[in-house]
Amino acid sequence: MSYCRWSSNNWKRHVYVYQDVDGGWTTHLVAFKIIGDIPEELLHTEQSVADGSWLASRRAAMEFLEHAERAPIGLPRDGETFNDSTLGKCAERLLYLRSLGHCVPQYAVDELQAGQRVMDGGP
Repeated sequence: MSYCRWSSNNWKRHVYVYQDVDGGWTTHLVAFKIIGDIPEELLHTEQSVADGSWLASRRAAMEFLEHAERAPIGLPRDGETFNDSTLGKCAERLLYLRSLGHCVPQYAVDELQAGQRVMDGGP
């Protein structure tokens, strides 16, 4: 299960976070940013799939990304990978990375923290 992907928010996230099959929760931090405006991908809905608009928007974004210029982000820890033993430690890691200036979504932090509360026996 992933908590956030680089493709989230139209490829503006700096982290890819997931529960690792080898244990713990892994965070990959992107090393480069995309230069230019990535075509917006439509929401994957029954209607957008049926009328072909989702696939067309996906193809446009992928085509752009294939040829897009990239540049270093220039923040501490760019391109690093981390593995944390608990959901709570992973949430703390994301908050730390955000404090360095990386684009980390609050919903990923919230979901990890909520999961840790459940593991600790709370609501």
